[in-house]
Amino acid sequence: MILNILIIGGHGHIGKSITRILSSKYAITSPRRSELDWCDSKNVWEFIKNREYDVLINLSYGHTALSPIEDVEINKLITDNICLFSKKVKRIIHIGSFVEESGKNKFDLLAENRIISLSYKDAYEISKYYALRRISRLTNSKCIRIPCCYNSNCHIDKVIDKLIDGVDCLKILKNSNYLCIDIRDLARLLHLLIDTSLAMGITRISNAELISTKDIMEYIEYRRNNLVTQSEEIEKHKSEIILKDCNDKTLIKYKSDYTIRNYIDEKLKIAYSVSK
Repeated sequence: MILNILIIGGHGHIGKSITRILSSKYAITSPRRSELDWCDSKNVWEFIKNREYDVLINLSYGHTALSPIEDVEINKLITDNICLFSKKVKRIIHIGSFVEESGKNKFDLLAENRIISLSYKDAYEISKYYALRRISRLTNSKCIRIPCCYNSNCHIDKVIDKLIDGVDCLKILKNSNYLCIDIRDLARLLHLLIDTSLAMGITRISNAELISTKDIMEYIEYRRNNLVTQSEEIEKHKSEIILKDCNDKTLIKYKSDYTIRNYIDEKLKIAYSVSK
């Protein structure tokens, strides 16, 4: 039987890629905001009351051009409505981020009115922390904390493109040390979580093979030199992704074919018109 999946945020950068990949195996419903407004509890109820979903995947983040505090309030409302109607779906998979740790401190400061100025980055981190805190308490939820995704037309993809083109991105990356995972590996993790009855709770992806932005710059320079001289064959890397539950009770392992090194190599081959 084909499982029915409801995706929130399925038209964002990561959401579009995930929706496309998962739709080959599952019956996907990914409404736009004009069809389903998660800030409006009445609208949500009208949409889901006569429908049955096996899994809800939450990739949502609501951004406004009004102010960072408006972003926080809107995303808190989205999270509250997901929790309110959580029993209408059998399982919830919430895609979190590595920013929740810094978001917790800022959330506490905001609650105590100790933040004078709030940036959109602050709003994102606070909203992600709030969503993780609330949704992880649901009995039918599984929360995954992921690093940046590449291969999904996100910020990190654009940084890699600019670095390959020779643009100075040091200012962009000066205070950043992102870890990255391929969007297809995230989709494989979701396949794994959807198809198995894994324990609920919070899981963080941790892997020494995930690459940092500093490593990205060094690797691009190294591979650029190799590719320009065509003195070395493209090296293929295999890495093992490990999902580790916070309570250390569950380890999920599988082989990944999609490392960021392969991704950079493909981009460099196009940039320098070098074939294998």
